[in-house]
Amino acid sequence: MRIYNFIRAFVKNALINRTYSILTLSALSLGIAISLLVLMYVYFEISFDRQWSGSERIYRAYSYGEFGDDKVNSAITPFVFNTILDGREGLESYTRILPGSRRLIIGDGIRSMESGFCYADSSFFKVFDLKFVAGDMNAFSAPDAVVITESCAERLFGDRDPIGERLKNDIGVEFVVAGIVEDLAETTHLRFDFIGNLSNLVSFLRGRRDLPQSAILDNWLHLNSYTYVKLSPDYGEELLGDIIADAQAKLDSSIAASGIADREALGRVSLHVGFQPVHEIHLFSELEDEIKPRVNPIYIKSFAAILLFVLLMTAVNFINLTMARASNRYKEVAVRKYFGAGKRYIVNQFMTEALIYSFIALFVALVLVEQLLPLFNSIFGVKMSSAGFIRQSDTIWILVLTMILGISAGVYPAVFFSGLKPEVAIHGSMKMKRWGVVLRGLLVSLQVSLTLCLMVLSFGMQKQVDFLRSSYHGFEDQNAVILEAVSTDSSKLIQVADSLRMLDKIAAVGAVRNLPGADPGLISFRVAGDSSRVLLLSDNYIGLSYFEALGTTLLSGRYPDERASNEVVINEAAARFLGYMKGDSLRLELLGGMDSGEAPTYDVVGVVHDISHIGLKSVDRPMIFIRDEGMTEANQLVLRFNEPYGQKAIDSVIELWERVVADVPVNIVTLKSIKEDFYRDDVRFAQMVTMFAIIALLLTVFSLISMASFEVQFFRKNLFIRKVMAAPFNLLLVYGLRSFALYLSIGIVLAIPVSDFLLHLWLDSYLKSIQVSFWNIALPAMFMLALSALAGYVTGNRELKRELYS
Repeated sequence: MRIYNFIRAFVKNALINRTYSILTLSALSLGIAISLLVLMYVYFEISFDRQWSGSERIYRAYSYGEFGDDKVNSAITPFVFNTILDGREGLESYTRILPGSRRLIIGDGIRSMESGFCYADSSFFKVFDLKFVAGDMNAFSAPDAVVITESCAERLFGDRDPIGERLKNDIGVEFVVAGIVEDLAETTHLRFDFIGNLSNLVSFLRGRRDLPQSAILDNWLHLNSYTYVKLSPDYGEELLGDIIADAQAKLDSSIAASGIADREALGRVSLHVGFQPVHEIHLFSELEDEIKPRVNPIYIKSFAAILLFVLLMTAVNFINLTMARASNRYKEVAVRKYFGAGKRYIVNQFMTEALIYSFIALFVALVLVEQLLPLFNSIFGVKMSSAGFIRQSDTIWILVLTMILGISAGVYPAVFFSGLKPEVAIHGSMKMKRWGVVLRGLLVSLQVSLTLCLMVLSFGMQKQVDFLRSSYHGFEDQNAVILEAVSTDSSKLIQVADSLRMLDKIAAVGAVRNLPGADPGLISFRVAGDSSRVLLLSDNYIGLSYFEALGTTLLSGRYPDERASNEVVINEAAARFLGYMKGDSLRLELLGGMDSGEAPTYDVVGVVHDISHIGLKSVDRPMIFIRDEGMTEANQLVLRFNEPYGQKAIDSVIELWERVVADVPVNIVTLKSIKEDFYRDDVRFAQMVTMFAIIALLLTVFSLISMASFEVQFFRKNLFIRKVMAAPFNLLLVYGLRSFALYLSIGIVLAIPVSDFLLHLWLDSYLKSIQVSFWNIALPAMFMLALSALAGYVTGNRELKRELYS
């Protein structure tokens, strides 16, 4: 019966104070909806690679060490790592993944360029238990087996059954489709559409020792594959220590055999392996050469902080909006006290109202989440689903958190109103201790301060993203496109390049193996004649006009002579590492990698600007550019137009390609889109902060409206006296809102140093960043001040007329 009375009182008050009831419900619903979206995003990011059976027992090996002054910290390991894993007790299984570049896939009626091609051991599906929709993992044990994803099967074969279909790639390796698996979940660091049995490639390379790729079969100093182990349930991480010890012995002997014989040299060259849990890769890996770009963990921590901030703002808003009707509720409590209502009764009434508001708001919030989730996914480039988040166990936690929010929001009004003395309440005169007013004011100051911090961060982040997009990355992204294609017929690629050079609209045509944004391979070199000068370089094969087509600056020396096949150029990072100066004579020698004959040597003749492969977030790895005029390795073309191009120019390029290379499709991408990909996560984070800044600003405006209303009611008696003394309306308004202005100013002043610190902290993660100027903080602060003043003026004006003139 008492609960029924509480609900009746809630409905009555909600109808009487419709405006504030709608504001209260809107603020609560919006706060809970945003909190759920943030919580879903955090849940999405921390759930990576936890879907595998026994995921807590799956580890990935990685490599680290020193090659001279060069630091190695890579996710890839030697291909021959399996030699110490075969038959090892305590391993349930292991697998290697050898990533592939874009490959031309050929089959019955099929010619398709595919970028998601890789190789793995036949035990891959024992480590990662993907669900088969056709075939099974036992069929993958066949040497020529390939497993494809469901979307890939639909794209290539349509309604045709792919099982048993024969495919081959452009280097002549043949496969038979043995199975189809579900598409990889968004919450995994793995990425592939085709996964071929690695033994097929190994057999192919053993028969083609003339290919440079065959060096991976025997060399412990070639880092090229990802290695995963799955421990047996009865074994712990001690087994990993034994594997690391055995691997270290192999690595040390390989370093010694490479020709670095003296102790001093050995002290400068070292390579080690370690292991990391697979479910920590996405958030906590700080390694290079990752399969999939990892998310910065500071972003997740930031979103967790924003989640707490939004919940705090939601609770503060409820308190302020409830207290904004304090004068009316004061009279209501006075009547209840007069008829014998005790303190506990009043507390229960206000707590019940808070909980009712919270659960109604939760229902509205869940509807908002379902409606906003597609937009959220589209804007921020993720694929979240409420179905994967709101399950039975999660529903219980959501209800518990909603109850906690309701209790937290309702406790202050409940304690305040229940503490009124009957003899004071009966007069209906609103009185409050000064500390209560100060506490509410400081809560609003905190809300204003945190909101302004988000606004400053959003403004600064957008400027930094624009700065990054316009910065020089070692290439000019305007008027340049990439022809991504793979062909075994290098003569046709040369013919295409020569034909393109004849077009008036084309300024330069270059060839390259690894474009900006691609992960180049790592090869061990040493300085010829100096065994102590050993380094790990990224190698890239290029055609002579590559740098001109890319728009890369030559910093010193010259480009290679077309008659000298052993002349190379290096980037700035390699020059700094080697101490190379203009005019120096420097010869580099490849460490190992060939079965017979002398190791290849290269003469460095020039230095080019660092060509960013990862964006301006970390230093690019030292790189050597090796000429490949025959286009056996450099099989992607870079085109630079004389002037801005349109679709007509692109169509003419495609038409020329199809005329010369009719059997190989081509994909055209722009350098601008590659640069955009560098900062996809940064743009997403900046957009999220902007969204939260807008939501926080809206919630803060609600809070400021309630505070302005409360201030006018609190000073009602003094305002009435001044009105009787003929004080003009404007002065009454200024008097009633003086505390409002004070706490608003405190919030803005506090936000200035905090926002400046946070913005600099974020900018420090970049190699290049904007200079934070006065206007970076002043403009958001001025906007906050103007909007707050408007909200205070409109609310104060309305409340003053209602209290004194109605």
